[in-house]
Amino acid sequence: MFLRHFMSLALLGPMIAACSSNPVFPEHEELELVAEVTFSTDDLATLSEFTMTIHVEDQHGEHVTNMAEVRAEFRLHETEDWRGVEMQLQGQEYVGAETFYTSGEYDFRVIGIEAGHMEELVLYEVPDHMEVGRAHQELGGFRVEFETFPGRLHEGTEATVRFWVMEAGEDGHAHGHMMAGLVAEIHITDPSGVAEEHHPHEEEPGMYEAHHTMLEAGDAHFEIHFDGPDGAEHHAEFHVPVAHAH
Repeated sequence: MFLRHFMSLALLGPMIAACSSNPVFPEHEELELVAEVTFSTDDLATLSEFTMTIHVEDQHGEHVTNMAEVRAEFRLHETEDWRGVEMQLQGQEYVGAETFYTSGEYDFRVIGIEAGHMEELVLYEVPDHMEVGRAHQELGGFRVEFETFPGRLHEGTEATVRFWVMEAGEDGHAHGHMMAGLVAEIHITDPSGVAEEHHPHEEEPGMYEAHHTMLEAGDAHFEIHFDGPDGAEHHAEFHVPVAHAH
């Protein structure tokens, strides 16, 4: 299998494209598939669902809509296990959605299987890494970033809850100065409806941590309260899905 990769740009989000060619039958023309992938956002962050649109063409510019399977795959960089998202055909494109629960650098590729064949083709494999940031909110002059560990929460298990408070620049991005020494609280409403309050400790300057056991599967609500240097109270809210126990 011969692979050629090239990059292109999209107006509404990052687009990536590549070619993959392989002989279908020895007596037929070699088939070359081109995959273009568009993300609905160029700011990937945990807890925010995004959509992927994959457009497959052959070397003649004809739409290919009879693939047996088209799958987008992600894995944390320097790990082995790929997580696949099977794409569904909508019109002439394959569409799917994904949500990240762990921030960091990710590898990304697109796998395709032609109709009537078993071989998996790598239609695209990103040459670099994709950066996934933490869920965040901007409020006043602050930026609050939030993450749970493990990333995917399950009922009946204890979660480590962390949030970072820093100054925000005019564009809302982190300005670099961590806000240490804040008085903070985390109010957590379990999917069961049980509410609990935690007083997080400051693990490192500007990073605060608490622990909580999720009681039931569903949608958990996390509300962070802290007093700014001026004494004014600020709060940020995050919704985190909790899966059923394994």
